[in-house]
This record gives sequence, structure tokens and C-alpha cells, in this order.
Amino acid sequence: MIKNPGKAVFPIEFKLEAKSQSIIALDPGVRSFLTGFDGEKFIDIGKGDITRIFRLSQHIDKLISNKTALKGRQKKYKRQRLMRKIDNLFMRIRNLIDEVHKKVAKWLTTEYRIIFLPTFESSHKVAKSGKKKRKLNSCVSSPNAKLGTNHVSNKLLSSTL
Repeated sequence: MIKNPGKAVFPIEFKLEAKSQSIIALDPGVRSFLTGFDGEKFIDIGKGDITRIFRLSQHIDKLISNKTALKGRQKKYKRQRLMRKIDNLFMRIRNLIDEVHKKVAKWLTTEYRIIFLPTFESSHKVAKSGKKKRKLNSCVSSPNAKLGTNHVSNKLLSSTL
């Protein structure tokens, strides 16, 4: 479901030159979306952003449980209203992630000449271990959090720039 956010894009042709000839190596993460090292300093991109996405996901879970509790014909419109709220929250999460991807890709391509990206083996990062152990930060280390930030789509976006 795609809604029009009311934005217009007008392409303008101009020659874009990188400010420097520097190199950066990036490493994806969960607590920090991307961590980079350019030979002089470490750069944390999107540190703590997953907490906002996780908070919105918790709100979606509550709305879904409220929606399933509404049964019968008389509560049809309440279910539809809740479904609209759920769709809007999903769209908000998607837009937040897309905004971060686009801003990071633009900043990296203007600041750095060469960008090293690691291989993305999502299936190994999401795979469950043999025993299920309780973790203190289970919200941050969950497979949904790892896939929710869409590092792979960020790689595809940056390769097209």
C-alpha cells in the first residue's frame, strides 16, 4: 500500500564532484545502523535509531491485539479504523528507514570517493542458535530488528548512486 506523501521531484543536471579522495569502510549493525572507519576516525551512523522503530513496532503489536479482540458485525468499523492506524504506522516505519538510507547514501557519496561494504549474509545473522537463551537486550538483538533496518536494500541503493 503506497500513499502519496505529497512531494514533487524536479531533476536538475549539475556536475557533482566528491569533496575529497578519501576512503571509508562500513560495518552494519543493529544498535548502530552503520559504523565506519575512514583511517582517521570512527563514525557511528544512526546510533539508537532502532529504539524508535522498536517502539513503533510495539505500538503496532498492541493495535493488532486490540483488533483481534474485536469480533462481530457491530465492531466492523472499529476494526477498519484500527487497520488504517496499523497501515499508517507500518508506512511511517518504512519511511523512516528509507529516509535514513537515502540520507546516508547521499552523505557517503559526497564525502568519500571509495566506500567499502561488507558481504551481507542475512540468513546467518537471523538464524536461531540451538538453545534459546534470555538476553537483556532482546529487542535489539532480535531477527526482526536485524532485518527491519534493511542493510541489504541500503547496499542496493548505494550501488545505484
